[in-house]
Amino acid sequence: MSGIGTDVLKIAHLPDKLEKIAKEKNLPSGSVIKAMVADFIRPFQSECWVHLDSPYVDRLYRDSYYHHYASKHLPYYRDCLRVCFFKESVDRDFFYNYDKAEQLQSIFLGYLVIRPTEKPIGRNVISPEALNAPSFLCCLARSETLVGGTKLVVHGFPHTSQDSITHTCAETTIWSVMEYYSSRYPDYPCVLPSAITRALADVSFSRMVPSDGLTIYQISKALSGFGFGTKVYSSQEQDFMRTVRYYVESGIPIIAGLKNNNIGHAIVVIGHQQFALPTDLQGYTVSICGFSIVDTADLPVKYVVIDDNIPPYSIIDPADPVSGRADLIWQGAKITSIVVPLYPRIFLEAKTARKLLTEILDSPIYGLQKSGFRGNIVLRFFLTSTRSFKFRLTANTTLKQSIRQLLIATRMPKFVWIAELSSEAQYRQGKVGGMVVIDATGKDYRTSIISLIYPNGLLSLTEDGGSRIDKVLVPEFNQYKNNLKGAWCGWKS
Repeated sequence: MSGIGTDVLKIAHLPDKLEKIAKEKNLPSGSVIKAMVADFIRPFQSECWVHLDSPYVDRLYRDSYYHHYASKHLPYYRDCLRVCFFKESVDRDFFYNYDKAEQLQSIFLGYLVIRPTEKPIGRNVISPEALNAPSFLCCLARSETLVGGTKLVVHGFPHTSQDSITHTCAETTIWSVMEYYSSRYPDYPCVLPSAITRALADVSFSRMVPSDGLTIYQISKALSGFGFGTKVYSSQEQDFMRTVRYYVESGIPIIAGLKNNNIGHAIVVIGHQQFALPTDLQGYTVSICGFSIVDTADLPVKYVVIDDNIPPYSIIDPADPVSGRADLIWQGAKITSIVVPLYPRIFLEAKTARKLLTEILDSPIYGLQKSGFRGNIVLRFFLTSTRSFKFRLTANTTLKQSIRQLLIATRMPKFVWIAELSSEAQYRQGKVGGMVVIDATGKDYRTSIISLIYPNGLLSLTEDGGSRIDKVLVPEFNQYKNNLKGAWCGWKS
């Protein structure tokens, strides 16, 4: 009976070990595997240890294998090798001992599949905890794997490199987004490259394998076929970068199309670096109803991305997303469009919702004139599910109990737009002075307003088109945290 070979070693020795294994198995260039794996683990903490097991059956590679590689004249292996990462040294016997399961889970950092192809970096889910001092917030999903006889869970974002045959950057971004959503919500399927090919067969005018890549509209079409109500935005549209920021702040992984005169590329934007409010806000303020408003979506920030050409959780500047890449073919590439995978019944998209918010704040009946705010106001605007919103409200004990109970008891749709309003001092302390809740399934007029909370009370809309304010002092309360994960939640989804 053939068995599964295993090994345990320090992360620094991993590239050399894989090169040796590649030569023993006559795999494609061991030096290429060594170089690519060395590049992949470069951001990792040097104290990490790894557990290798081989052969490993990977569902993503097996799909590509039977869809393409098995038909080739030259033979390709159908099995892979898997690398599991840990915070500290582990013993091989631990994986066969139930009593060690809890200890292994506490130090588990994720896994990486090594494919037996020219592009060896396969499916992987890595916890940001594996990286050197991560200072960002991002989307995370739960992934479970079996190592030896022990089930282990990691919270990360799905990543793989393209193989340039069955999936290029476009198919890879679709797979990554679908893998994320399918692991979090039962509404969405787990898809493989062959399923993406079938989904686009009716809109493609040439063969799909080997893949020549996809247009941004084909990406949108594929996601629509998998259950999303997709929305495409072009960089030519007004407030494009602000719109990108609203969706990123909402914890929605968006596919961004990069382009220059030489090349087109697709990446997934999954979060942003942590940032502080600038000391000098001049140049960032707009006037609404006589108040100076600073929209955090207008402040400079770098994004966290999943890119099949570089390691997961790489950081990019949206103004120069290919900065630092040595290959001149990337020079001058910009973000030219995005595809946003929205829940189908979110009818109020970001730009329309932001326009409605401006009208609300500018209203003489229920706007900022009635709010009790003084001085500059910092606005944070995002989309969230009512389920998450009410769950976090329950835990937000800094919000007055009577208001908390009122909001939780209020009927809301599945998704809502939230506008948090803070003074400069409040925002710097992570506090909120007021909040506007808008129906994300509604239209762009006042009936979509669900709740208005201002420092001097709760404002309700009356049936005759007016408003009534319940004069209740509303103390400042903590900002909403849930959409993007980070150190604040232990990097758990």
